[in-house]
Amino acid sequence: MKESARREASVIKQVLQLSNYYRSILYSFVVLVERPTPRLILEYLPLGNLDDQHKQQLFSDQESLTILCQSLDALTSVHQDGVVHRDIKPENILVQSRNPLHLKFTDFGLSKATADLKTFCGTHRYFAPEIYTTRRVIYYTKACDIWSLGVVVFEYAYGPLPKSSSIGLRWCEKIIRQVNDWDSDDLVDFLAAAMLIIEPDSRLPARECWKQALQLSAPSQSRCLTPTQASYPVSVLQDASDPYSAMPSASPTEVATFIARECIEGRDLVQGTNTASSQAVDHYLIDCGTEEPEPED
Repeated sequence: MKESARREASVIKQVLQLSNYYRSILYSFVVLVERPTPRLILEYLPLGNLDDQHKQQLFSDQESLTILCQSLDALTSVHQDGVVHRDIKPENILVQSRNPLHLKFTDFGLSKATADLKTFCGTHRYFAPEIYTTRRVIYYTKACDIWSLGVVVFEYAYGPLPKSSSIGLRWCEKIIRQVNDWDSDDLVDFLAAAMLIIEPDSRLPARECWKQALQLSAPSQSRCLTPTQASYPVSVLQDASDPYSAMPSASPTEVATFIARECIEGRDLVQGTNTASSQAVDHYLIDCGTEEPEPED
């Protein structure tokens, strides 16, 4: 246990040094390795992580772009110091302030110096495609972090990731198809050209991504799958005493938007969807659901 903690501490010490200079990395106060249970004392951020904040209030288009730029800034810092994060996901990006939005990277427990990048780790939903290419030796490179961050930003800027019954290269290809299905705008074009690419060598390094991201403009709000409060077209359902019973007379777009709003506001859909006989409900839950896919054996 102590030897493992010492190895992790060698990487964490690199991050400790970076956190003193870069505002986008969670400040660490001390690493206690010699205790019976090794501990890392960290800065406390009461606003939680990206997912916590998105549930409280949807990220705007400009905030999605800010997430991209600040996260790339942090990645540039750790990558140039020879560290790969290996587990980029919303839960590991904390929110220091919301207005203005300021983020900090955390949880470098799975991080490794670039000389030792073969241990299988991370979160399936955000795995880079190359992680699935072999079951023998897995090489994590800085390009893995670029893919994972691209998925996080796409999820908040353009709505839920596709639902899939499988995890693997097909899952990654499905994400790319969803990216390519969007009408062209600065952000989605950048994600497709620089970050969400199957071949890792074709992804741009963090520093180049960051420089290009600073030149982007936020996407049009009307193109976002996750609707804002001002964009809910729920005329039929909004006035109905029982919206689920009124679904057969509503348009598929209206039903899908209504379901999205209910999900966002944390309402229980089980009873309603069990009594509603609408193809639009089934279409939304099957094709646009946010349920976490089960990993393959």
